[in-house]
Amino acid sequence: MSSPDLDKWLSQFPDAAQLPFKLRPRGLYTVAELYDKFDPAKPKSWESSYDYLSYLWFTEPDKDSSRKPRMLNIAEAIAARLHDTEIGHSIDDFLRATGVRAVGFMGGHNTLRTDSAYTQIAEMARTLRRAGLMIVTGGGPGLMEAANLGAFLAPYDDAQLGSALSILKEAPEAGNAKDPDGSFKWLKTAATVRASLLGGNWRAPAKSGSANLGIPTWLYGHEPPNLFSTVIGKYFYNSVREDGLITVASGGLVFGPGEAGTVQEVFQDTTLNFYRTDHAPTPMVFVGKDYWDPAKYDASTPAPRDERRKPVFPLVQMLAKDHFESALLLSDDPSEIIAFLLKDGVKPKAAPSARLAEARLSRGSMEIRSA
Repeated sequence: MSSPDLDKWLSQFPDAAQLPFKLRPRGLYTVAELYDKFDPAKPKSWESSYDYLSYLWFTEPDKDSSRKPRMLNIAEAIAARLHDTEIGHSIDDFLRATGVRAVGFMGGHNTLRTDSAYTQIAEMARTLRRAGLMIVTGGGPGLMEAANLGAFLAPYDDAQLGSALSILKEAPEAGNAKDPDGSFKWLKTAATVRASLLGGNWRAPAKSGSANLGIPTWLYGHEPPNLFSTVIGKYFYNSVREDGLITVASGGLVFGPGEAGTVQEVFQDTTLNFYRTDHAPTPMVFVGKDYWDPAKYDASTPAPRDERRKPVFPLVQMLAKDHFESALLLSDDPSEIIAFLLKDGVKPKAAPSARLAEARLSRGSMEIRSA
């Protein structure tokens, strides 16, 4: 279908004018687009934004405010799928255009801005971005925001990270559906940081050296996307988003401390590395020896220990044996982690990377956009 024909078809889509989102976004979102109605001086203004209204459309309200995805009718489901397909294409286009490998940062959405792990991840992401790698995250709060922040600060002086953190720590935790005021304060401080870096206008485009990608989902729409992703590929369907998030990280994934979502991502990536034998596995870096392998490192880790620790690394090691052991690293040393991720350079071995090509092929049956 040619582009004019597709545009005509979309213009005739049932009830398209009533949708709070664009059936065919023209590229990836920016902070200014998703937060079009957000005003840092006005509490609750986020709730009038493109981002929040799309979340409300996708979910079913209930009495305790813990919104779940609603049952969409056929036309609505097609609309959401059309949107997500276009987002997938735009992510592909963005990563191809960068011409470098992408490193994904995964980790807990509930990690506080005051946590030492937040600062550590921000510093590592900043160093990797300065070295030329592209930084990709799930686009949310916590360690995802930390990595996007680090990448955003890549072209700035080192002291700017300390300045940013001093502002962000005023609202250390993102809010949720039951705490919209917390979300506002979290967004307000981030907007203040952006404004301080962008000549007073938090909506302004970022420097080219700040470029990084966030891939959030409206399934978790009560968690606002962080303001330090310079481009944002937001999906309705989390299953599609999770697969894409893992797949595009051709330069490896860094797993910081996290909960169920992070563990899911660990084993999604493990599965990809286990079954693919036609190209080199992508690096898997686990940040926190005691967190990911507590039985081995308990004795050497001073109390108090993180109660959320998960014995994930030994199982990944067992699966990696004779398959991709050389792609694994468990470390607390940022310098070691950075060297591990940079050992193969920043350019992809193939253009596009094998992972990205396979992802596009797997979506072939869903193609609706002209080449």
